[in-house]
Parts: sequence; C-alpha cells; structure tokens
Amino acid sequence: MVKKNKVYSEHEIAIELRDVFSRYLVDTSVKERTTYSLDNPQIQFVLSCFSGIFGIVDFPNRKYLYVSDSVEDLLGIKVETFLDNGIAGIMKCFVPEEAILFAEAIFPSIFEYFQQNAHEHKALETKISYTTRLYLKDGTTKWFLHQIIPLEVDSNGMPIIGLKLVIDVDGAKKDRNIDLMISRKDEKGIFRAVFEKSIIPRKIQISITEREREVLLLTSQGLSAKKISEELYISQHTVINHKKNMLKKFNISSSNELVRFGMVNGLIG
Repeated sequence: MVKKNKVYSEHEIAIELRDVFSRYLVDTSVKERTTYSLDNPQIQFVLSCFSGIFGIVDFPNRKYLYVSDSVEDLLGIKVETFLDNGIAGIMKCFVPEEAILFAEAIFPSIFEYFQQNAHEHKALETKISYTTRLYLKDGTTKWFLHQIIPLEVDSNGMPIIGLKLVIDVDGAKKDRNIDLMISRKDEKGIFRAVFEKSIIPRKIQISITEREREVLLLTSQGLSAKKISEELYISQHTVINHKKNMLKKFNISSSNELVRFGMVNGLIG
C-alpha cells in the first residue's frame, strides 16, 4: 500500500526495488553481468533508427548493461553515472510521488504476471509498456513511454535480460495516470494486450515558508548563498540553513535536485 503524503528518499526507494526484484527473481544461475552482445540483428536495427533512449536491462542485478548516449541529451545524466547507479538510479528522474508507486505497485504487477504465466513459456513473446514523467536536464518534466522486450529468461520463465526503449509521448498523453500494459504476440505475430493497469498518483502535500520560497527562487536563478543573503538582507548562514531545511524536508541531496523539485511541484515558476 502506497502511503499518503510522504516524500520518499532515494535510499528508501532503492531498498523497496531491491526487495521487489529479489522476491521474484530467485534464479541464482545469473551472476554479475558486465557486458551484453549488441551484435543481435534486432538490436542493431533499433540502434540505427531509434531517436529516444535505448538500453539493455539486467533485472536480477537491477542494473543497465548498456544505455544510449541520448540519455545525457534528454535527461542530463552521463551514461557512466546511469550505468553505475542501476535501475534505482533512474528513479531520481521520476516525479517524487510516482517513484515509490513504481517500486510498490507497477514492478510487482509486472513480475506477478510473468510468475503466474511462466508455465506457458511465452515470456520472450511479451512486451511491457508503461508511462512515466521524467525530469529533463532543464528541470522540467515530460511524459515518456517505456517499452521492455525480454531477450532472456531464467529457468523459472522470468525475464532476466530486456531490451528497453524510452520514447517521448508528452504531446499525446492527456491525463496524469501511470499506465501499465503487458502485450503478447498472437498466432499472427501481432502484439495484443493481455494485462492492463492504470493508477492515479496521489499528490504529495508540499509546504514551504515564504522565505524558503524566496531562497529557492534565487537559487534557481544561479545565485550563490552570499548573493542571496545580500538580495534578501539576511545572513549567509541563514540562507544555508533554509536550504538545509528544504533538503531535509523533501529528502533531497543537492541544490540542483531541490530546484528541479521546486519547479515540477509549482513551488517556483
């Protein structure tokens, strides 16, 4: 059950993801993977014509084996950082109230589907699709469609390696629901929906003081603590304390993330 009006820290979300993935992916035959061949003709074709973000996901180890350079162009995250942080790392790009929703509701639904249908041996003929809002490198957000096609399964029929595509659908998305759809190929090779779920995220109740709002706004304009103190006629120590209070209140670790959080949640224009 997703708790109401709580801002979850990156650490809490990472723990939740670890627990979810460990609960369903128990096959120990998959060890730490560091590479995955990109010589697959299907992958090469996608790489040659795809304009979104492209990746290879290792589910048991909760990491990415490959991510296209476009992740830096769109999200402002270096490929190396993305690879180092794994699946939990991309949750930092999610709007806060949606990140924990994925850890507690969406990912479990995906794994439960595969677990319940493992006896049919159809995992490699399946496609997972879901929508999210992601922070862009300029601090704004857009809606994206994520699609995952399993490339390998374990002895229990659970996906362990997946091809992932992330596509900008901001112009087509007309509501704020998180949509999940699992499709499977029919006898003609056409993907047909076999499972659908839609969840409306609860809005986090956010409050800051007027002084905190002023400090946040000036921070977003690139002013240092010293410049902000001069602008507001308060001490530099007070400015720093206001920033620390907001970081603690929203479980955020840096000023840049705080500014993005403020912009997305309407705390600053």
